[in-house]
Amino acid sequence: MKYEIFNEEDIAKYFAGELDEKKIEMMEKFLMSDSDKEQEMNEFARLWEKATEVGKYDQIDINSDWQNVRSRMGFQSKPRSFSIKRIVYAAAAVIVLVLGTAVVMNMINKRTNTPSSNEYLQIASNDTQREVVLPDSTIIFLNRQANIVYNNNYGITNRDVVLTGEAFFNVHKNKKLPFKVFSESSTIEVLGTSFNIKPSKNEVTVSVITGHVAFYESTKKENRVELIHDQQTRYNSSERIFEPVKVMDPNLLAWRTHKLSLNNYTAVQAFEEVSDYFEVELSIDKQLNFTEKGLKGPINVSTPELAFKDLHDLVNSEEYETIIRGNKLIVRKR
Repeated sequence: MKYEIFNEEDIAKYFAGELDEKKIEMMEKFLMSDSDKEQEMNEFARLWEKATEVGKYDQIDINSDWQNVRSRMGFQSKPRSFSIKRIVYAAAAVIVLVLGTAVVMNMINKRTNTPSSNEYLQIASNDTQREVVLPDSTIIFLNRQANIVYNNNYGITNRDVVLTGEAFFNVHKNKKLPFKVFSESSTIEVLGTSFNIKPSKNEVTVSVITGHVAFYESTKKENRVELIHDQQTRYNSSERIFEPVKVMDPNLLAWRTHKLSLNNYTAVQAFEEVSDYFEVELSIDKQLNFTEKGLKGPINVSTPELAFKDLHDLVNSEEYETIIRGNKLIVRKR
């Protein structure tokens, strides 16, 4: 994962206790987990172990080891030599990127016996959706494979959450303490409202159901948009631009409502929408001739079986049948 706002010197200073407070706060919010890359984790763990073996530094090819992992951290500067002290801290930073803030920040505090007022908690949904109630009664619904990180001062000195994956938020109102979500390189800030955040590669889409939301680039707060109820926009982190604000697409909330609106969709468009929702490849028999007439009504997408039954009723055709085979949705002639 690339972190454009930090370089290796910042990370080294962070673990050396030499980074200024503003960057420390940002660092703690942006170092996220990447636990799926087990092979990389093993390599980083090996680097950590070697870097912390006092008395064995003469056996370590520091620059070779560091260059093997620096590209994964997104650093584009020219290779440079590191002192022993700096590589120890840089190695620690790499492990944070792999294991995640919650696990590693707590581990480092204990390992170094450094007094800290912060402990980090990570909550993940894994393969199922999950409801999370935060200490201030804010409710978060995590979609599959999503997680959040926050610290023990949440609700006291901050209401900051780091998000990976998609989630719906129903935020308890607190005028004195804004609620902030950090996703990719963007920040979503509210006082009390309900909204959905859907990150994807280099993009974050925010849809507001109720209230008012400020959506801005984390390192350039003036690059921002303001959203009110029933509005949405998308931020492109690679180009650092926001798309024009538009009316919210209700189907973005289908993972929560289990309803997919197909009003004015053609049959083919409806099959495409359903296949996208269930993340399967679509194959339609060319012998089928569906009407171009627009459909009316939502379908239940709690399960593929219910979705296909409702869709069949909307299309109102006995010519076809639907089959899911592996990762493919097949629409074929009977």
